[in-house]
Amino acid sequence: MTGGDGAGTSGEGFAGLNRLGRVYLAVGLLVGLSCTINIGSVLIEHPPGHRNFELWEPVVWETSSMIMTLAGLWAWVLIYHRFPLHRVGRLRFAATQLCGFLAYTVSHVSGMVALRELAYGLDGSPYDFSQGDLGLRFIYEARKDALGYLLMLAIIWAEDRFSRSSHVSVRTHRKLEIRDGGRTVFVDPHEVLWIEAAGNYVEVHTADKNWLTRGVLSAWETQLSEEGFVRVHRSRLVNRRHIRAIEPVPSGDVLIRLTDGRSLSGSRRYKAAL
Repeated sequence: MTGGDGAGTSGEGFAGLNRLGRVYLAVGLLVGLSCTINIGSVLIEHPPGHRNFELWEPVVWETSSMIMTLAGLWAWVLIYHRFPLHRVGRLRFAATQLCGFLAYTVSHVSGMVALRELAYGLDGSPYDFSQGDLGLRFIYEARKDALGYLLMLAIIWAEDRFSRSSHVSVRTHRKLEIRDGGRTVFVDPHEVLWIEAAGNYVEVHTADKNWLTRGVLSAWETQLSEEGFVRVHRSRLVNRRHIRAIEPVPSGDVLIRLTDGRSLSGSRRYKAAL
């Protein structure tokens, strides 16, 4: 893990592009296979002499859908990682994904219709998506898009789980790189109890020492989520392995007792993460 915020893990060589590439590869293979099967099915169900369409038309129907699916895939990956279940809680995650699906089906249908109209226009042929009932046609497409969106979400989730598990397995010997003033220190992330925001800096706490380094808490949260760190307050991350007990307080917040005997306050907003 490296970054300009002063946080890093020595020897980190993982790039975000690799993760997006894996999602694109999996979704691309699935969509490409589905596209090929659908084209073949249409041609088999309508053999020569019984077709009321040209041979190129089912190719345009399916490839236009495939193009729009792949064109917007990066956005759905971004939404998934921007609002992960462990951070936002189940209700907000479900609401976010519902909004994501609605945006997906609107952009997917409108985009593929535009591509089809372009292809038919180049051939000099008319294209009528609505077929006399635009609402019904949109519902029909949205029903298919729901399954497609769930499959994409499953692939993104599976890649995320794979990346996390493979990352953890090779990081046991790596250290956090902390720039404290004019020196750089290397700390085992397992030794860190909690990290707290301090203006333009973050303070890294272990059982016997603290370090102040320039950076923002959100960057540390992203980089250390795989190490078991969780946000418990707007300005605080805690290492799960050092939590001894969690006690509710009358305000609705929680009191987090650590393995070294110290206690921290946790906000009710982040209770789902605990």
